Amino acid sequence: VPTHLRIDANYIHGGFYEGDTVQISGLGHGIDGVTVIEKTDKNCIVVSASISNFILAEVGEVPFIVERSVPTLDFVCEHQNRLFGCRYGQNKDGEFVNEIYASKLGDPKNWNAYHGLSTDSYSASCGSEGGFTGIISYLGSVLFFKENRIHRLMGTKPSNFTIYEDNYPGVKKNSEKSLCLYNGSLFYHSNDGICRYSGSAPVIVSKDFGNDRFSYATAAICKDTYYVCMTNTGEKKSLYSFDIQKEVWHREDDCNYTYLSRLEENILGVRKENNQYHFDLLFSSNIPKICNTTFSNNPQIENDISWYAESGWFGLSVPDFKYLNKLKLRFESEKNSSLSVYILVGNSTEWEECATFVSPESSTYTIYLNPPRSDRFKIKIAGIGKSSICSLTKVLEKASEVN
Repeated sequence: VPTHLRIDANYIHGGFYEGDTVQISGLGHGIDGVTVIEKTDKNCIVVSASISNFILAEVGEVPFIVERSVPTLDFVCEHQNRLFGCRYGQNKDGEFVNEIYASKLGDPKNWNAYHGLSTDSYSASCGSEGGFTGIISYLGSVLFFKENRIHRLMGTKPSNFTIYEDNYPGVKKNSEKSLCLYNGSLFYHSNDGICRYSGSAPVIVSKDFGNDRFSYATAAICKDTYYVCMTNTGEKKSLYSFDIQKEVWHREDDCNYTYLSRLEENILGVRKENNQYHFDLLFSSNIPKICNTTFSNNPQIENDISWYAESGWFGLSVPDFKYLNKLKLRFESEKNSSLSVYILVGNSTEWEECATFVSPESSTYTIYLNPPRSDRFKIKIAGIGKSSICSLTKVLEKASEVN
């Protein structure tokens, strides 16, 4: 019984390589199905086949298809010289699947090689309900996310691949671009907020946002800072940054970034306005070399950026009949930078301007504020240009006892 079949057709060898696993259809005679290409030559291929009747056909006499297919995938990542992917929904044959896949080792074009070898492809069914929302290679494993699950694929080859399921908050739908690695920790956006995952239960790091809920998050990390652009419940998109070392959040700007990525020692933000794509460097004015060589337009550097910082409530009730006499604000400021201080006292809703200062030169300055008598107050400091707050000191005075 013949064990190999030679198929001749014009340009049939194009795109195929020895060892490729292909699907043949249209030839019949027990040949149709999955097989392996043993050899390629000009206008012909030789495949493994076991047929009962020898076939000789002229080119064009028998219409047939030889294809090397890739499964429909929702998300893909690279891990240990393989591509891993997942799919929740209909596959190419119209069948509903809830599957995890891996390509052949070192060969991203072959996903159907099952020959009992360590280099084979891999597929497995997933038991949890719901669509996949993200994927990433993490510390020797592949993490497959759903909104309320994390599936961990461990192992080095198909024979020892094992999938573990953790009932933890996963990536929120449409926030797959929020996944970022930092020193062994993984940051991502979930239904509960921004999570930090280190292999055990994720920890929420965005409690400062209170009850605010966001969606469509995209993020990148540079120099110990996690930048994330998110849409709030009012459909307004803003950029936020999280200082990972100090665990402090900042609201940066109102920008509709569809993609953020680290580029050298910078963050590249991509936004779309009026059917045109714009590229912003967010971290500093140092322009990466690739930007100078790729984009012909002269870059525009944003100077004199306006900013503000708002405090929480400060209490004014102090023991021993003392009261707040004044506040001492010390700050560094560059030349021609401006800084204004506002105060909000008690149950008032109106900010009252206390002081405005324009730096005649780059130096350190001190200004004194006299807040009105109240049991509590807030401070808001706003400016244009570069300034750095050094300290805010309370100056107390002792009063007499009042019966």
